[in-house]
Amino acid sequence: MSTIHFYTEQDAGKSFSLEKGEVIVIALEDNLALGQTWVNDHPPSPGIQYVQSSQAALPITPPSLTSQTGLKLFVYQFIHEGAVTLHKITAGKTTATLSYTFKEKAPPVIKPVDLLVMIDVGNYHQDDPQALQYVYLFDNTDVTSPKHHTACQNNQALLWQINTVSPSDRATITGITGEIITNQIITPPQQQAHNWHAVVKTNVPGSYNYVLHILLNSRPVTIPLTLDVVATS
Repeated sequence: MSTIHFYTEQDAGKSFSLEKGEVIVIALEDNLALGQTWVNDHPPSPGIQYVQSSQAALPITPPSLTSQTGLKLFVYQFIHEGAVTLHKITAGKTTATLSYTFKEKAPPVIKPVDLLVMIDVGNYHQDDPQALQYVYLFDNTDVTSPKHHTACQNNQALLWQINTVSPSDRATITGITGEIITNQIITPPQQQAHNWHAVVKTNVPGSYNYVLHILLNSRPVTIPLTLDVVATS
């Protein structure tokens, strides 16, 4: 069921952030004894879908509102940015106007993933089948991943850095290749000073392999690594 948001006369003139599909209920009091009633300005702006208005208590009405006599409920569904305008009619004339503005809620900010590759150069020999045990991959995520794997999600930025255990050794990233590039799992990696940057561009969960190309003490080497794209909640 969609989230329902309730508003009253005190909320008029304000702006509210909602997600697509959420329900707007504006509750206003009619005073039929004085010939006063609220009416909907048809149609609301295109981003707001009118559902109904009713003077009967709806099942979704909070208990705090159902006790008010002459309560009229105006129900809408939020699609995208727009506004709702309501008029108070007294003896056939408009005596008050209320307006409510709604905009789309900004998506949550996704923390970039910082990846640090650390190499024990003194023990690392690329031709050795056990060479990868001297390559360490660290990241700032809260996910416990298999060795040489990094968890990420769609639209998340990635930043690769490299360093060596011994300060006398030198390592530089020269490129990134593999299926994360050919299958457009990430944007084309770009070099930023000594680091490399890309953004995840798939919402299909899975493990995707790639190769980090490194210049290690002026010697080119390759390091196989994996991105684990996880589903977003």
